[in-house]
Amino acid sequence: MTEKDAGAPVPMTNEDREERPRVRLLAVLVIGLAALVLRLGFVLSGEARMEFPDEAQYMNIAGNYANGQGLSVSVDGHGNVLEPNETMQRPPIYPLMLAVIVRFDPDTGAVRAAQVVQAVLGALTCIMIYVLARELTDEGAAWIAGGIAAVYPFFVYFTGRVLSETLFLLLFVTSWYFIVRMWKDLNARAGVTWWLGWCLVGGFLAAGATLTRSSVLPVYLMVPGVMLLLGPRRLMGFALGLLLVFVLFVGLSPWAARNWVHVKAATKEGGIVLTTCKVGESLYEAVGPRATGGPNKENTVWPEEVSAMRHDEYARNQYLLWRSLRYMRNNTKRTVRLAGVKFLRTWNVIPNYEAARTPLYITISLISYVPVLLTGILGLFLCMKRPQTVVWLMVPIVVFTLIHMIFVGSVRYRLAMMPFVMTFSGVTLWRLFCGWFKPTCVKVEEQN
Repeated sequence: MTEKDAGAPVPMTNEDREERPRVRLLAVLVIGLAALVLRLGFVLSGEARMEFPDEAQYMNIAGNYANGQGLSVSVDGHGNVLEPNETMQRPPIYPLMLAVIVRFDPDTGAVRAAQVVQAVLGALTCIMIYVLARELTDEGAAWIAGGIAAVYPFFVYFTGRVLSETLFLLLFVTSWYFIVRMWKDLNARAGVTWWLGWCLVGGFLAAGATLTRSSVLPVYLMVPGVMLLLGPRRLMGFALGLLLVFVLFVGLSPWAARNWVHVKAATKEGGIVLTTCKVGESLYEAVGPRATGGPNKENTVWPEEVSAMRHDEYARNQYLLWRSLRYMRNNTKRTVRLAGVKFLRTWNVIPNYEAARTPLYITISLISYVPVLLTGILGLFLCMKRPQTVVWLMVPIVVFTLIHMIFVGSVRYRLAMMPFVMTFSGVTLWRLFCGWFKPTCVKVEEQN
């Protein structure tokens, strides 16, 4: 292998600007078609039904919006009617997508149509994983990363669930690609139109991802620090990172303004809700007296004061946040122990959900996830000589892991980190492939 190993980033010089990584049409077609066929086959061969409470709630919001009731929740996850409707419990982008589908397909409950749409979105995500990996590594590693994503069972499975994971992954990976492009073009001293354009695109995509799954917001807030860390244009990079965060908040502002109006109508005083009023509830479930480290809402004993706030979701959220933080502070050892439990649940090699702990699902998890995880860890060490690649891939992994060591830990929440693990895995597998078939690798490098 030469210095242009799988972990090597593209040199950042003016001369190389014209020779920047080029996306291969063949890779896009092969990865995209393989992913699409597999996902369509999966969703069309199964029943068009919902299994989890979150699915029913998302569809409830979409139906209410399609019927002119706004982005409101009228039933909880168990089908109990809420009075009055709650208006700030879920980020808006995914319910809005479902609402469009409901409008076009009202008779079947839109579940099948949503599954088919998500099959397409999932295939696009696999393409974007290839594109992002191509930007940070090289062609061979990117092919492998995209290929892993195309066949990864957990990605395929969530295509068939009426949950925000599939849409979120597409928005998140695409936004991270444009953020990396922004950083590279800035340091290559490309024209201001390029890196400023990527900043705007990346910022608004980041807002879309945040309004699909709000837990991603801390990841984007790390970008200015990453730009300051990774030179050579550190101060300019930091300023550009701050601009990206500003664009992100501009993208969040319509939702925040809408929430301000709802809070003011309910309390006569405004209140800022950038994401949702579900944060306090989720945190209390994760750290409160009955917390187990996993989803445990059905066994959570809520403070008595909460029942008096059932008509004021903003006040309830603020109170539960305060109670959660106080409980964490007063029970430090337990909080640390639960953080370890949540870490293990998030990165568990078999499903945590009891109903999914069948021999079939356990075998699928072990066969598909364990090799990707192990080769991903090895790929991290192989990339150590290229710290810029490591940082851009590790920031989402580290931040999401820390978030779910505080909030509930689940295999479901690992999905957001897997594109980056797959990229590291692609580095390892490409290195092994080159060790066995060196002439083929040389040919690929010459094409680049």
